[in-house]
Amino acid sequence: MIGPARRRCDRPRNRQVYLWLLLIFAVAGPEPCGFADQVGTANSDPANLPPDERATALLAALESYETSIESLQWEQDSYIAPSEDRRRHGWEVMERSTRYIDSGWRYFHRSTFSSIDPPARYEPTFDESLYFGNGIRCVTLNIENHRGMLTQPDGFSAEGCQIWRVMGRTLDYGNHVYSRPLYLALRDATSIEFLDSTPECPWPGLRAEGALFKGSIDVEVRLDPERGFAPRVIRTFRRSDGLEMETLAALSYMLADGVWIPEITIQGTRTSVQAGVGALTELTDSHKRDVAVAVTMAGLPEDVKTPELRRWINEITLVTPLANPSLFSGPLCWNQQNEPLLSPQICVARNAHVNAPMTWDQMFAVLPDDGKFFSGLTGEWLTTQQVRETFM
Repeated sequence: MIGPARRRCDRPRNRQVYLWLLLIFAVAGPEPCGFADQVGTANSDPANLPPDERATALLAALESYETSIESLQWEQDSYIAPSEDRRRHGWEVMERSTRYIDSGWRYFHRSTFSSIDPPARYEPTFDESLYFGNGIRCVTLNIENHRGMLTQPDGFSAEGCQIWRVMGRTLDYGNHVYSRPLYLALRDATSIEFLDSTPECPWPGLRAEGALFKGSIDVEVRLDPERGFAPRVIRTFRRSDGLEMETLAALSYMLADGVWIPEITIQGTRTSVQAGVGALTELTDSHKRDVAVAVTMAGLPEDVKTPELRRWINEITLVTPLANPSLFSGPLCWNQQNEPLLSPQICVARNAHVNAPMTWDQMFAVLPDDGKFFSGLTGEWLTTQQVRETFM
């Protein structure tokens, strides 16, 4: 996908604010938007500032990063974890995709994905899909038979392990299609506090209560000052019992058009189970064997296999008690004996381009002229041209 000429990073819009942030968080070294030669080495001690001022400064840094990215297009490989029951003997590519999304919720997704056919043999086959749209309508297409649908968006483009989500742009549970940027969600939180860096998590952060889903979900985010204050780790917690619902971590970044973009990322999703007669409080033997293979990182590209990734896999697959001693949490599907673990998932991104808007003309150019689309909105069959007219 090639869009109009890209607009190079020109954030933060207030250069003095950015220099102030560099001083507060003691950042030295190159800065991707061209300020490094004027900043030099900072030597102030952020510990001397009151916590509320540090929180305000870090939130401003996150806003600066997020508002520098109005659109993003990229390619990614998505990996699913090993499963003894599904005859996956290592990490396997679940999907290879080309994606686009922007702050106005226009998106494009073309992928080749793995399916199982027939189910009893667990032999992977690969199908190709295409869909694009906005917050109002969505076009889907079966590449092989030139048939598709015009329907309402389902939020799928905003979910899963993908870098737009790892950047915090689609975390507003229950409202993915019009999700607020992360900095706005944190700004609207019930309360927000500054988090010092730790040996285990060496980046400053913010903890916001009631930031998402009508105040029912807390958010913790760690920002990397050496990467333009891009989110490094995001965790969401259910306020009612402290369940860590989702973990998103960027293990490496690429510099795309002057902006740091996540490159290798991992997503962990967790669920809780009530302890009781017959209820699981630990992984099944089959799941334990799957985790043992997962931590070897077999099947992943060699440059992805790092001690940090192994640590995240171990952390995400733990089964732990919650504050409520009758509840245990673990990776998605850990309590379903006949199902594979669906968490964690890993994605490896490449060829990212920032602020290169993709037009409707470019999206419709990939549709066949003889396409037929059933409209779930009107109950009739439409031609490619008729579908195009609904978007213009």
